[in-house]
Formats: sequence, C-alpha cells, structure tokens
Amino acid sequence: MYTSAARETMEHRVTIARDVREGLAAHQFIPYYQPKVSLVTGRIVGFEALARWQHPTKGLLTPEYFGSMFAEQAISIALGEQMIRQVAADVRSWLDEGLECGRVAINLSSADISDPRLADRIIRILEDARVSSAHFEVEVTETAFLGRRTA
Repeated sequence: MYTSAARETMEHRVTIARDVREGLAAHQFIPYYQPKVSLVTGRIVGFEALARWQHPTKGLLTPEYFGSMFAEQAISIALGEQMIRQVAADVRSWLDEGLECGRVAINLSSADISDPRLADRIIRILEDARVSSAHFEVEVTETAFLGRRTA
C-alpha cells in the first residue's frame, strides 16, 4: 500500500546513496583515529579507524547519517576499500616519520566480510603502501558477524 511516508523514506534513501557515491568519488570519507590504550601501561598500543564523512556542506558526518548504505554491497565495499587505502597511507606516513602506531583496526561491513577476495585486497593495499600486516587488523563487529550471509 502506498503511503507518503514510504515515498519520503525511499526518496531519502536514494538521495543518500547518490550523495555517498559522490562522496566516495571525491574521497570525502576519512578515518578518525581513536586510540587504544593498554590498561597495564597506560600507553597507546594502537588505534581504531572510524569512518567519517567530511561532507562539503553538512560538515563531519558519522555512520549514523550514512550507515544505511552499508546494506548496499557495492557502496559498502567501495567505502571499505577507501578506508583501508587511507589507513594504509596514514600508517606509512607515521612510520616514515618514525612514529610507532601499533596495530590499527578497521571495522568492515558484512559485505566486505563476505567477500572471498577480502584478504587478497587487503594484502595488495598493504603491499602497495609498504605497510606490514603487523600494523593492521580487521575488527568484526556484532552487526557484521550476525548479518553475514550464509552459503
């Protein structure tokens, strides 16, 4: 049954999908780094890379705004790849400056996790950036784990 609310919801989703695609093309998605601190030593032992959208007119947006697009496989994989590439580039930059960053974790969507080429993509990106896999980890969220597809 048609309702105006359903139409508004669909139009909003289409608009966000278009905007996210444009944001990906313009490399507006960036990692924000949350430190991981050892409770034993109090030292920073790594970081978690959190996806943020540096939107040209709306400012900094969190996944609360664009997270519904993780259900779109192509968009989700493109966003994951863009984040992995930026994290690898940032780690390379830190290492080149003599900064020890520990392991940097990145959350990936269920679309990424279910991609049989995920490991190969990550390894290729890390090799291209000259970053050891010892500096990188994939964090599997509850949503990605519970939402994964079964084959």
